[in-house]
Amino acid sequence: MIRCRISFGTTLSGTALEALERDGFADILASPRLLVINRQAANINITDNSAVGTRVVQSTSALGQTTTEPIYKDIGVVLNVTPAVAGDSLVVMMIKPAVSTARRSPFFPAIAVDPQTRSTETVVMARHNQTIVIGGLHQDNMTEEINRIPLLGHIPLLGYFFSQRSKDIRRTELMVFIPPRIITPENLQSLRKSLNPPPSSRD
Repeated sequence: MIRCRISFGTTLSGTALEALERDGFADILASPRLLVINRQAANINITDNSAVGTRVVQSTSALGQTTTEPIYKDIGVVLNVTPAVAGDSLVVMMIKPAVSTARRSPFFPAIAVDPQTRSTETVVMARHNQTIVIGGLHQDNMTEEINRIPLLGHIPLLGYFFSQRSKDIRRTELMVFIPPRIITPENLQSLRKSLNPPPSSRD
């Protein structure tokens, strides 16, 4: 079971997030703006199609030759959101964030990696333009570095005494910020201007 932490705020400062990223405390994966029809699902995929293993394929020809093909899987962050307007200023949202990673397989380290997925699902209610913050999807990334003395470090058995191993474990947490906005005919024009500012304001 994964515990999910949810908090609410009135506004979200993009400047504050950019400052955290600039100082190395955060990494903004994406900041999309989606226009969604009421009660329809919206999907955001920030993934890479990575090779996670190999498979042997036998040819149907008379020679019966075999070839090795990679097995691919989408690795990254997927966010599914389904909003429903519950009143003049209330929005109910079903939110499903998921994070998938790939680690070197301990059983087949030379040919495969093990995909790992962390996900959660929650239903929240928020007011118009009230920011919802969802966290709790932690991930530990471990990197191992081996430094060897030239020649001596590569000697079987004895090379261990001329090598130095270091491990670095970095814990990260995925946080999702969603400020829902209810679109009406009255505020549609102003929304279009904010999404598509004139060229002079982009410089």
